[in-house]
Amino acid sequence: SVVIGTRKSSQISKYVMPASVKFIVNGLWNGFTDLEDLTITSQIQVYKGENSYARLGYQFGNMKKLKRVTVSGMEVFPGGLLSYAETVEEVFIHEGVRKIDEFAFNTCKSLRKLTIPRSCTEIADHIFPRVYEKGSYGSSKYVGLPEGFMLYCYEGSYAEQYAKEENTPFTYLKEND
Repeated sequence: SVVIGTRKSSQISKYVMPASVKFIVNGLWNGFTDLEDLTITSQIQVYKGENSYARLGYQFGNMKKLKRVTVSGMEVFPGGLLSYAETVEEVFIHEGVRKIDEFAFNTCKSLRKLTIPRSCTEIADHIFPRVYEKGSYGSSKYVGLPEGFMLYCYEGSYAEQYAKEENTPFTYLKEND
């Protein structure tokens, strides 16, 4: 067993979140500094207080090695779940997820591969990662998607339609993927 926030949890590189976890609070992931691969297997509820996206997403800001996130067992991918997870390169969303909320991946500036299943029939605005260039006096300018970003989806799916509307590069998954 793992006690979250302990030295033992800092030595974990791969973690499958038990289906019994239903709620994430601020600071929960602070001890997982070596985590590279995270699997979420249940519907996660987000903190709904003031500035909820920042409070939830900051969980992953401390995980400088997190590269891969796999999601199954949820119907709604919460907005901001991976906010500040700047090192994540791959997100695999399995069948069953029907909705992706706003700002789901918007600060995942290293994201190269996002897989959205056929079951997803609702995608909110501003889900894709955004890269900004720092300007003078603390300003920033939107420059586009991360270099090499690709959405993986099924032909004829809602995700394909969304990618076309958002002018986002995509490729088709094969039926067995």
